Amino acid sequence: MSGERFAFDKRDAWRDAEEHQDEAVSRSMPSAACGRHGQPMAHAASAGAALPRPPHGRPLGSFARLRRLLVGSATLLSIILLSIVPRPSLAKSLLRRHTAARRKDAFIHLCRTRPLSTSRGRRPPCVRPGVRLSDVPEGHANGWRGAEASEPADDLFSIPPECIEVVPPFDVVPLSAQQQPAGQGGNGHGFVSMFRGCAPYIASHRGHIFVVHIPGYMLDRPVFPSLMEDLSVLWILGVKLVLVCGCREQVDTRLRQMAMPVQFVGETRITNEDTLRVVKEQGGYVRTEVESYLARGVGLTNSQVPVASSNRFYTANPVGIPRNWGINFEKTGKVRKIDSRAIEQHLDQGEVVLLTSLGYSPSGDVFNTMSDQLAVSAARELRASKIIFLTEGFQFRDGREGQRQGRERRIQSLRLEDAKGLLQHYNVSLSLGAPDILPATLGGPDLELLGAPLVADCKTSDGQALTKGLKYCQLCVNALDKGEVDRAHLVNAYDGALLQELYTRDGSGLLISRDLYEGIRRAQPRDVRGILKLIQPLIDEGILTKRTRADIELEIESYHVLIRDEGIIGVAQLRLFENGFGELACLAIHPKYRRIGKGESMLSFIERLSVQKQIKTLFCLSTNTMQWFKERGFVEGSVEDLPPSRQKEYSWGRRSMVYLKKITDSRAVDEEELLWDVLTDTAALQRR
Repeated sequence: MSGERFAFDKRDAWRDAEEHQDEAVSRSMPSAACGRHGQPMAHAASAGAALPRPPHGRPLGSFARLRRLLVGSATLLSIILLSIVPRPSLAKSLLRRHTAARRKDAFIHLCRTRPLSTSRGRRPPCVRPGVRLSDVPEGHANGWRGAEASEPADDLFSIPPECIEVVPPFDVVPLSAQQQPAGQGGNGHGFVSMFRGCAPYIASHRGHIFVVHIPGYMLDRPVFPSLMEDLSVLWILGVKLVLVCGCREQVDTRLRQMAMPVQFVGETRITNEDTLRVVKEQGGYVRTEVESYLARGVGLTNSQVPVASSNRFYTANPVGIPRNWGINFEKTGKVRKIDSRAIEQHLDQGEVVLLTSLGYSPSGDVFNTMSDQLAVSAARELRASKIIFLTEGFQFRDGREGQRQGRERRIQSLRLEDAKGLLQHYNVSLSLGAPDILPATLGGPDLELLGAPLVADCKTSDGQALTKGLKYCQLCVNALDKGEVDRAHLVNAYDGALLQELYTRDGSGLLISRDLYEGIRRAQPRDVRGILKLIQPLIDEGILTKRTRADIELEIESYHVLIRDEGIIGVAQLRLFENGFGELACLAIHPKYRRIGKGESMLSFIERLSVQKQIKTLFCLSTNTMQWFKERGFVEGSVEDLPPSRQKEYSWGRRSMVYLKKITDSRAVDEEELLWDVLTDTAALQRR
């Protein structure tokens, strides 16, 4: 039995209503005098001639009686099946068809009970003289409506109560065992794990200022729309965004189209009046494109991102004629001052601040500034948490022999001192001058044969990747060197790379951070006295095990000290054991420098040292500071979890509790430094 036989066919209902109408009119008026609608016979005949009789020979009333008979049979059959048939789906199907038939009867009842005429001869509002009811369009808006049209809108999408099931708990499949829809990949458990892993980063980044540099060529890449959507996601997650957009590629293209010269000295453009007009034109285009994409928000949500762009966010000065160059850069400018107060006001109001390469002077002159240097100046003045450069065409990897192979050779993080060393190796200035000129003879042979421990990776050997890498490394060093910016990121712009870099542990680009371990060095024999002086109060309190001067001298190479003003303010000891175990045997900070991140800094240093020494499990024994270690990722264990040699040394008299922590890679240490809010010495003093 197909569902079509019980479908709600309005045309059958109109025919039954017509029959009832004709019968009612014929009973109320003489047949010899009037037609079927109470009109003269001639008019009725002409109207009726245009309407053929139904193809079946039975009276129309028999159709309704047959349907009522079938409806009753279907009802009885559904009740029987629901009680005895082990396949409830068949019974439910019949019941749904019976429900459709009942709605049809309700519609017919409405048509028959609605008055078709009155004593004053008025007709239904949708029926014109000489028009049959069968000619009235279905669902007419003026008066004649079916049962479905008269129901509330919510009822059209409601689920019949007999179709709602309450399943026992064993039929509910956990999300971890459910498969995601086709095309999304993975499973539900993977999504849950991923989202839980992102939560600490969401909390850490919320309310912080990120300065993001978008080069001009990025607007012409297919990834640009998804990049703008990712920036919208950052805004939704509470990040205060300052976008700095360049337009170099757009200006170069336009100048070539106009057959005008493209003049550069190193990385700095010579901007004359004609070139400045093109810069204004393309700068406006870039600004409009960025604002239009941000106005779309994320997906179908009403999450339009408010953007603030103004000529008062920064002022510019002309580069002029640099000494020893003898070149007039005309309308090329450099940043004079960043109005951090104005920018922060807009950021606090939930707006995204957009800066372009057009800078204005107090006299009203307009200058073409370098957008990457503008980003550095803005990040330093705003004391941004991060400065992010979107790049393409290069990445950094470890070129030393014997290191990990393939993709694992990619360098994920660099200390500021390593980045400076890289620039000095290639004789690149550490400061951003005007004009900024990078060596033009970089590259040549295969880049890994240049002898540098850290090299830029490129498929070609023309040195372009190395030149780009050194340029961005120079920008990051200048942003971080004075201590105003915490971290710099170089992110190769592909779909999702920005979110992956900021909200996952592994990231997608290169992180360059200030030296959080400034002042930490390996202990020397002359430090024994200072170490003993620092830890003696803790020994007296029973927090640390007893150590004599001879004990410290014997293991001096396993100690590391934190120096400030030629004095030891922190000490940590890392002992190596078999099977990839290492012990944090001592960690002490001077009372004056506690609660400002120095303990976390020393622990982070020991963990990074453990990665270098290929330690897989770091453990410590404690009787008083257990909670501090638990809050930093250590898990309680037992004496049996220690390496065999350390179990023999265990003091059962102290009954110290054992805590262990898995050591994975340096990127995990980067994550902890971010989440622990590990501070440099300068930042710690500023917080105090």
